Amino acid sequence: MIGGESLEEVSDFDYLGTRQHEGFDCWHTVLQRMAKATRCFHALRPFWRSRTNLTVKGAVYQTLVRTVLLFGAAAWVLTADDNAVLQTWDASNLRFILDVSKRQHFRSDDCRARMHIEFTVEQEVRRARLRLFLKVARAQMAESVYSSAFLDHLIFCSGSEVNVKRGRPRKTWLQCLTDDLQAYNYGLFSARSLARGNATKFEQLFLA
Repeated sequence: MIGGESLEEVSDFDYLGTRQHEGFDCWHTVLQRMAKATRCFHALRPFWRSRTNLTVKGAVYQTLVRTVLLFGAAAWVLTADDNAVLQTWDASNLRFILDVSKRQHFRSDDCRARMHIEFTVEQEVRRARLRLFLKVARAQMAESVYSSAFLDHLIFCSGSEVNVKRGRPRKTWLQCLTDDLQAYNYGLFSARSLARGNATKFEQLFLA
């Protein structure tokens, strides 16, 4: 109650362009971003069917479609099934642009290569998460209303589980980040030391 007025209790709501859910489930946000990106993709249908160079089409796709999809992706916590849905959505779009049917045995990697698109959607989400990690790891007390100690606690000392009513605990952002770093044989603290000591090397290793 605020100012004598009762507030409605809701299970989810939109905030800064993303869907916030009571169960900390970001999939609702992902679906929302996919819907917005799909509308953007269909609005460009005449352009996709034009004779414009594929390199230009690839650049436009990344700038106008993937950017809409990946807004806020640095905070996403996705399962393997979630990533598969995103990959299928992306591959379907690229096949449409290239006018390639499912009957034609054309791999998604080949579609991206023809349009000069370097990264998959899953890789883009990982890169967004690592960019956020780099910014937080390098945060200085004088540059932020939050102290670096608070930010350290937020990332490195956060709970590893989210309480749910039933089933196994959901995977957390911290666990996703740990998996990202382990692919490069780095741990949280060694990666933090690298980010603080040599940001350029961190970008070359994780973001190039």
